[in-house]
Amino acid sequence: MNYIGESGNDTLTGSDSNDVLVGNDGNDVLSGGAAGDILYGDGTDGTSTLAGNDTLNGDAGNDFLVGGAGIDQLNGGDGNDILIPGLASRVTLSGSYTFVVGTGKSVDEATGADFGSSFQETVNGGAGTDIAYLSFHDQTANIVFDNSNPAATNTVLAGGVGIGTVAAVERVVFYSGQGADVLRGADFSDVLKGGAGNDEIYGNAGSDDLYGDAGDDTLYGGAGNDYLSGGAGDDRIDGGDGIDTVDYDSAATVDLRLMGQTQNTGASGIDVLFGVENLSGSRSTDVFNGDDQANRLEDEDGGNDAFYGRGGDDTLIISRSTTMYTTPTGARQYIVGSTNVTMEGGDGNDTLTFNGRTRYIDRASLISGGNGDDIISVVGMATATIDSGAGNDRVTVDGRGSDIGYQITFGAGTDTIALSYAASSTATLSTGTTVTDFVTGVGGDIIDIASLLTTNLFLVDATKANPFGVGYLRLVQNGTSTNLEVDRDGDGAGGFITLLTLSNTDAASFHAFNLYYVTAQGTSGADTLTGSASFDRLLGLGGADVLDGGAGRDVLDGGDGADRLLAGADDDYLIGGNGTDTAVFGDFFKKSTVSAESASVTVAGPDGTDIATGVEYFQFTDGMFVTDADSAGAQVMRLYDTILDRAPDAVGLEFYVDLIEDRGVALAAVASEIAGSAEFQTATGGLNNGQFVDYVYRQALGRAADASGKTFYTQLLDAGLSRGVFVADLSESAEHRSLTAELVAKGYFSVDDSYQAVTLFYDSFLGRRPDASGLQYYAERAKSGTMSLSQVAEDFAGSSEFKAAIQGKSNAQLVDYVYRNTLDRAPDAGGAAYYTDMLNKGFAPAAFVAEVSLSQEHYNLMSGAIINGIDIF
Repeated sequence: MNYIGESGNDTLTGSDSNDVLVGNDGNDVLSGGAAGDILYGDGTDGTSTLAGNDTLNGDAGNDFLVGGAGIDQLNGGDGNDILIPGLASRVTLSGSYTFVVGTGKSVDEATGADFGSSFQETVNGGAGTDIAYLSFHDQTANIVFDNSNPAATNTVLAGGVGIGTVAAVERVVFYSGQGADVLRGADFSDVLKGGAGNDEIYGNAGSDDLYGDAGDDTLYGGAGNDYLSGGAGDDRIDGGDGIDTVDYDSAATVDLRLMGQTQNTGASGIDVLFGVENLSGSRSTDVFNGDDQANRLEDEDGGNDAFYGRGGDDTLIISRSTTMYTTPTGARQYIVGSTNVTMEGGDGNDTLTFNGRTRYIDRASLISGGNGDDIISVVGMATATIDSGAGNDRVTVDGRGSDIGYQITFGAGTDTIALSYAASSTATLSTGTTVTDFVTGVGGDIIDIASLLTTNLFLVDATKANPFGVGYLRLVQNGTSTNLEVDRDGDGAGGFITLLTLSNTDAASFHAFNLYYVTAQGTSGADTLTGSASFDRLLGLGGADVLDGGAGRDVLDGGDGADRLLAGADDDYLIGGNGTDTAVFGDFFKKSTVSAESASVTVAGPDGTDIATGVEYFQFTDGMFVTDADSAGAQVMRLYDTILDRAPDAVGLEFYVDLIEDRGVALAAVASEIAGSAEFQTATGGLNNGQFVDYVYRQALGRAADASGKTFYTQLLDAGLSRGVFVADLSESAEHRSLTAELVAKGYFSVDDSYQAVTLFYDSFLGRRPDASGLQYYAERAKSGTMSLSQVAEDFAGSSEFKAAIQGKSNAQLVDYVYRNTLDRAPDAGGAAYYTDMLNKGFAPAAFVAEVSLSQEHYNLMSGAIINGIDIF
């Protein structure tokens, strides 16, 4: 409700809702009551000369109290209140009011009236976190105000004379006068302005805004992220703890590496800086140097600025626009684009941003990222030389104003250029942007064109299909360079124009890795995504996805979940993501060359060379190549390292993997068997348990057992724990897994059991290596259960090759033939007698041959043609 007093001495009391109380002339008493109220001691029109010695009581709620002319008493009461003694002719309320400090902007948002020397008012915030606006622009005497203890009643002194009190106010916006003033804020966020004169201003804790204005000032930010502006004069500025920013409103040259030293900043005087991390520039030319910390160097106003981040992870921001501002004398001037700027990040992971906004720079500028993974964004320059430097950098450029274009050099690392043409609406675009050292292929550099597909660059919706496959984009060889060209209307009448030139590149060498856009994207569930015959990037996201890129040089990114990535024709880049993922290849293992390192696996096969990261299993026709650190093979590798201090031989690895995976043998039992080897027993057979523990520690971890570990395991072994269990436990420890990570990452091939059995049949029945089609035919039927191995053996026994080989042979001769053909030896007497008798009693020849063929002896003889991929002809 609104309550408006008369010209006399009024008493107004609000309701329990949000009220507006206006006392007008006279000595009034205004009490807001509950809820958030607005109380004006005098008029509200900003020009009223009404006066009165008023008392304003905010009571409960978040209140707004304005005293007006006269000697007033403001009591905020409970709640977070805003208290403004004086006329408040400069305060405007529109909607909810937000008080923001630490940005250098809050002083422009609200100010109280000029109280001058007549201020004799009392401000009491009461409970809550309150804000008081106090202004002394006209005061010429030296002002002292100390609000470091906001709970106390603090007196404002002018020339040593009290001119008002402030109590229970946590945050102040204090405009001092023209003398040599001393101001101290509380441990909250304050705005303190010294005005003319040599002032001392202390922010204390909290994120404060401190302004020295004219004069030789001393600013102490204290704890918190402070914003400090010394103004004209020779200033001493100490940011204190926190991330602090010093602002210069005149042309300045500042070097943060000279912390604690005097430096001539130019028009802003000779300053000394302490504890300052960030700098903010003026409308004139600024030269800023960072130090080895993470600095923020920023300018939004104008000038031919030069920013140098030096060391640390720096942020350099220069913005330009054609906007009007009003000078202190009231004249209107315009901020315009500069002729050029220089931005150098230096060492560290830096962010360099130039934003032309409504105006662009029309002359050459230099932007350099330096060493580190840098992010460079340039909007609104006609031309610039950009050197991103060493590291994995990202450079974003747009077409606004880029008639000439950008000359970009990436340097070492996997770098990205992001093209953005959000402002484009014409039929032609700039053709001048060139990357001088773009590297093609997987692991090379990247062109991010994703934003192009969602802007008005295209006259039709290009997000519905592969833009290279349907005529929107293409890569064209142009001499020794490659042009990225766009046809804005796809199949329409318009022609292609150049977006980007890539010097010294071959268009045929580009891969989907080099072109970032998404052809198809899955969901959080299990999706099946299929690509085109061109460059595709498929993103599975969550769930157990199946990604098939088809032909073309594709990127398949499974995301979360246990994904299957189908490597098609050409060179693909496979990203497993989180989860246990499988890459699928459509040929036999030995037709490919597989090399595995800790970060990636490369498969060079008949269909191209594929690179995979984050993929644990590689499925081939005849088996699986495995790099999973939790697989049975990885456990066996670690056991060999622990027990025998070497990598396993292929036969031993395959044998023990089969024990674990196919027969369910425990790892401790496998450890006991390996430890039973003569090799290990010779070294440890005579050791007691304590000596044994120390030996295994040295063998596995390369160090003596720590005292607690040795005691723990020795006691367990003395109590009956098997040595195999101890060895397996230490072998799977985090420390040993880390030490053997490189060994395990090299991976191993595990042949499929059905393919192994059929390969053995080929040798025993037909005396030769398998042909690919026949092997695949029988092995796949055995895997699927369509045929049993006995049925497969019967088919082999019925073949013309086998029948011709055994024609006319007696059962005894058949036994001798099969032994010699399969085991490369004559049968032993017992074996010959046993199988001859079985055949005489009706044992099927196919079953007899299969039994001998699947023996361990035959497998050992054939292992060289099976273990590392099956030999076929």
